[in-house]
Formats: sequence, structure tokens, C-alpha cells
Amino acid sequence: MRTLILQSYRQDDVPEWIRLCLDSVDAWAKSYQFDYEFLDDRFFGYAPAWFTKKCGTEHFYPVADIARLHALRERLQQGYDRAIWFDADVLVFAPSALQIISGSGYAFCHEVVLWVRPDGFAPGAPSINNSVMVFEKGNPMLDFYLFAAEEIVRHREIAKFSRTMIGPKFLTDLACAMPINRLIHVGLFTPPLMAAFASGDAGLPAMYRRAFGYPIAAANLCHFLRGAAQPAERAALDTVFLGAARRLLESAGSVANPQINGQ
Repeated sequence: MRTLILQSYRQDDVPEWIRLCLDSVDAWAKSYQFDYEFLDDRFFGYAPAWFTKKCGTEHFYPVADIARLHALRERLQQGYDRAIWFDADVLVFAPSALQIISGSGYAFCHEVVLWVRPDGFAPGAPSINNSVMVFEKGNPMLDFYLFAAEEIVRHREIAKFSRTMIGPKFLTDLACAMPINRLIHVGLFTPPLMAAFASGDAGLPAMYRRAFGYPIAAANLCHFLRGAAQPAERAALDTVFLGAARRLLESAGSVANPQINGQ
């Protein structure tokens, strides 16, 4: 099956931990003999002009969500049998355990978020995100998703726009109406989890691992929180995330999941 891995990120102000993420996905793709393509900010040109205009500069994330779908569809039309999107902040730290089986037609990510509560931390209910997406030629999900996402933006009032409205929120709501194929080895690591990895604290990773329910071979590192932070806080996040990413890579994921190398 001819497979393409597709990613995008800007070319300036690239944190070192993002470079580690990008390199990890590139290396994983090569290990499976998948083609790999990287797009810079020109990637946003894949979003329809009307869509970009309506979202404006304030609603950046829906534009990114729709652009990746159009880019993936174009690659399938160009001859690939399967096109896989990875967000730039996905770190693959146990590459041999991250296997994407052909034949499912499509898949999105199983998601569990570790929330900060007044009395500590608690995992949320399982949901779905689009940090890694798989689409195979001939499966209707990509065209359906594109149509649904564009209809949402076309008809929704700007005041009701949200960051996740055609991403995790849409996919999680859809899963209430129909079964959704899920990738079950890609976690979601928030800053408290990353701080725990960086410091060697095993408590939060153990809590998260139990809630997630599967061996974790890669993770979405929540780059959007960096974008929302003030410059001083951003620098502190970069330091923590870089330390955590290095530990995850050096341990081949054992600090996130001690059993992963044996499963």
C-alpha cells in the first residue's frame, strides 16, 4: 500500500521540542518505508478562500483543520493508497509499537485529557481528536468529513465559532451517532504530564496510563497551549517540554508506559 505521511509547521520560531517531534515522525515513516512530505505555511493555501475569509485571523484552528483535509484528499487523488496526517507536535517515542494497520479505511485518535481540578488532577472521558488521521483511497469518510466541516463553518455564526468545532468536538459528537475507527496508541500529554516526565515523577503518568487504557507509543503534546501563553510562560513551557521529549525518546516510551516495549 503506497502511503504518505504529511505534516506542516512554520519555518520561524520553531521550538527545539517541535523539531524533535517532526524528526521522530519522519524517522518513523522511513522505518516503514512510507513517503514523507513536509509543508510550510503555504499549507494554509489548501483552505478554500471563502472559508479562510469567514474564519479571519481570529479563528486560526478551523482553517488548519480544513487545509489538512484538502491536502490529504489531493495526495490520494495523486495516486497514494493511503494518506496520514500527523500534527507537528506529535512525538513518536516507541516507533515499533506505533503500527497503522491497513484495511480500516480511516481512523482518528483515541483521546483522554488529564484535567486540572480544584482538588488535583482527573482524567476526562474518552473522546476523539484529529492530531493523527488516516484516510485510504475509496473510503467515503474523508469526503464526508470535508463536506460536514465546511457546512458547519458556512452556516455557523462567527460568535459561535470555537477552536475545536470541526476537530475534536465534531468528531467526538459524531462518535455518539456512529462507530468511529480509532488509533489507540497515540496519547495526549498536557503540560502537567510533561512536567512529570521531565522531573521523573511517576504518579501522574501512571494515572494517565490507567485512564488511557492502551500502550502509548506516541503523543500529541498540546502545542496550542504554547501559542496561548505569554512569552515568559512560553519559554518555561519550552524548557519543560524539551526535557520531557528527550526523556520519552531516550527511554523509548518506558517513562510513559513501562510495558510498551513488551507489547
